[in-house]
Amino acid sequence: MKTVKRAKESPFDGLVVDVFLNNPNVAEFVGKNFEHYKTLWLKDYAKKKAAKKMLTCIHWNTLALLLWPAWFAYRKMIKFLVILCVLTAALSFAEEYWNLGNGSGVGITGGMLVMALLSKSFYFSHVVEKINAIESMPDPEQRAIMLEKQGGTSIAYAVLGVLFFVLTQVLALYLGSSLKPGEGAI
Repeated sequence: MKTVKRAKESPFDGLVVDVFLNNPNVAEFVGKNFEHYKTLWLKDYAKKKAAKKMLTCIHWNTLALLLWPAWFAYRKMIKFLVILCVLTAALSFAEEYWNLGNGSGVGITGGMLVMALLSKSFYFSHVVEKINAIESMPDPEQRAIMLEKQGGTSIAYAVLGVLFFVLTQVLALYLGSSLKPGEGAI
């Protein structure tokens, strides 16, 4: 008999959002502004349930527009931060290397708009993934430690997130201008 490989289960498999959001660990993990996020995510869940399909809900987030590296890092979404910094650095490199957009930063501006619209949905995915991982730990003491370490907010992380973003941008722009053919490549 042939066995079928099953795809990795999604953190959303079997998720009942209203039950999930009433879990005290979720409130502790989100920390600051939990009630705001809970209300927002419950509205999204109601829309998805009514539509009977997965929808990506968009919400405006001014801070994510203006300082998305700080917002993602403040919420300890490090994986998202690194991926987005690398993508924007690649766009900046391409703009500089091929003289696209005349240095207008079109790629970064577009990325900022996407972050302003999708950041809260990304945050919900992050919360679900982290809470599922933490609650799957067998040791209650270890769960409490990880909840405190991975959850909540951090101004120090926000500052480091901005510094990481600036570093990746400077490096991308430097490499983009230095590696241009016929312009004194490194």
